[in-house]
Amino acid sequence: MSGDTAGSPLLTLLRQATSAWHGRVEAHPLMEAFARGQPGRGDYAAYLAGLLPVYRALEAGLEALADASPLTALRVPALYRSRAIEADLATLGVPPSAAWTSRLSARIEAWAREAPHCLAAPAYVRYLGDLSGGRVLRARFASALDVPAASLAFFDFGDGQAALRATWLATLASLRLERAHTEQVAAAAVLCFSDHEPLFDEMVAAARAAVFRVA
Repeated sequence: MSGDTAGSPLLTLLRQATSAWHGRVEAHPLMEAFARGQPGRGDYAAYLAGLLPVYRALEAGLEALADASPLTALRVPALYRSRAIEADLATLGVPPSAAWTSRLSARIEAWAREAPHCLAAPAYVRYLGDLSGGRVLRARFASALDVPAASLAFFDFGDGQAALRATWLATLASLRLERAHTEQVAAAAVLCFSDHEPLFDEMVAAARAAVFRVA
């Protein structure tokens, strides 16, 4: 943990609360196949289609925050992935309508309506994960899928990815939430991680559907 974020109560609690689940999600067979650089195009298409509603819900929720909310700092368009996913699906010849509502995307929509401070949880889980592993996966996917790396927009944060990650961590560390809200965000992050297991299972099943059998 860098010096400028080491004293953050929110980041400390998030890391402590999610450490076990983080490893468990990374051990899912789909993620292990991706880490080995063994995705098929159908796997990648189903992965994107499963994530699209998650990012749409998160990004719509962030944009709908009241301007007085401390969480408006989490509105960072450079991190938003919805349009990148739509572009990648188009490259693969898969319509966005192939996406489905998952337990995770429905949960994020509920948080946006009922407990907006909890949006910090999926923002932490998804964007930090994207920034941490995206560059490595992008190179592996480009080789495995036999497509130009430039067509893998989901993983592309530009040349300043390391700086963007540092800025994102500092932004999360700077959030000043009530203690009760901080604890609720940590609990919400655990739910986000746990919801990824059934979502990944759904992706594996969906990859066998005709719409994802891309050439």
